[in-house]
Parts: sequence; structure tokens; C-alpha cells
Amino acid sequence: MYAKMRKTQLIGITGGIASGKTLVSNYLVKKGFEVIDTDELAREVYAHSSIQKKILSKWKTLDRRKIRQLVFSDTKNRQWIEKLLHPYIWKAVQRHLKLLGPNHPFIFVVVPLLFETKSQYRFDKVVSVICPKTMQLSRLVKRDGISTSLAKKMIESQWTNKKKIEFSDYVIKNSGTKSELVQKINQFLLKLLSELSD
Repeated sequence: MYAKMRKTQLIGITGGIASGKTLVSNYLVKKGFEVIDTDELAREVYAHSSIQKKILSKWKTLDRRKIRQLVFSDTKNRQWIEKLLHPYIWKAVQRHLKLLGPNHPFIFVVVPLLFETKSQYRFDKVVSVICPKTMQLSRLVKRDGISTSLAKKMIESQWTNKKKIEFSDYVIKNSGTKSELVQKINQFLLKLLSELSD
């Protein structure tokens, strides 16, 4: 458990796909906080030759769009790729934490499937970034250039907002403008910092 290994507060950032996690993490970096993004680590892991050999052996392709279609059209496919990648991703997180050392009040780790992979135990606190499902769907279709049906499958493969809220320590609602989101992030940070000083 990373949380028990260090004085630094380890904060997990999660939320549905296209909910605004990247906007939140980019702002935190801008404010001078350390942020580890497991999506970026996943891309690095995916590039490993040993991983690619296993994917090629199973699906005869490394095309990310084709693999995404396979993963979100079949639960067993999704479970297979998660089982393959996630151990390497968490090892990479550990390496980054060791490099950063303990001299930070907070380190944020962005984990899109934090609850779905039962990873909340790894963190001192968890914050969920949420937005209405209709907005999430529209953003995802526009951002990734995918069909509405695939976007719906991707959203439905994750926990609902209601369930995330129930299990989160903090919630950032991203249903307005970027400036409104920034205001909500700042409010969250003030709350986090005040709890640290208690």
C-alpha cells in the first residue's frame, strides 16, 4: 500500500472517460504539484516489445483503434488487456514515487479505472471528476472521432457517477466552463490543504 509507505499524502484522481481528468491534472501541474498519469504510463508499457508480442499473438494487430473496439465489445477482452498491462503500470507508478521522494505534501496519481480495478486502497484520499453523461458522450465522440455506440460502450464499462461519488472523498463537478472548473479545483485544493494542517 503506497499510502502507508510515505508521509506524503497520495491522492488518487479518477473519473469517467472524457470527464475532464486531464484538465484537472494539467492545472495541478501548473500549480506546482507532482502528478503521475497512469494513462501516460500505459502508453509506455504498451510500447514494450514483450507486451506487443503478447497482444499480436492474441489479436494479430497493434492498431490501437482496432484494439479499443475489441476491448469494449467484449468484457473478457477488456479483462485480458487489464490483467496484462496493470501490473506493469503499478510498478511504473512505484518507480516514479521513489524518484520523487517524500518531500511533497501531496502527490496526485491519475487512475481512470481506480474503482473498477479496486485500487482505492493504494491512496490516502480519492477525488472523482464527474460530468453529466450526455456531456461526457458528446466530448468523447468529438475528441476521439468514434461512433456514438462505441462511446456508449466505453462509458458503460465504467462505474456510474453516482457510485463514484459514494466512494470518493472529494468530487469535482465539471459541467460548466473551464474557468468554473478552475474555481472548483481551487476550492478542492483549499479543502485538502486545510485538512493537512488540522
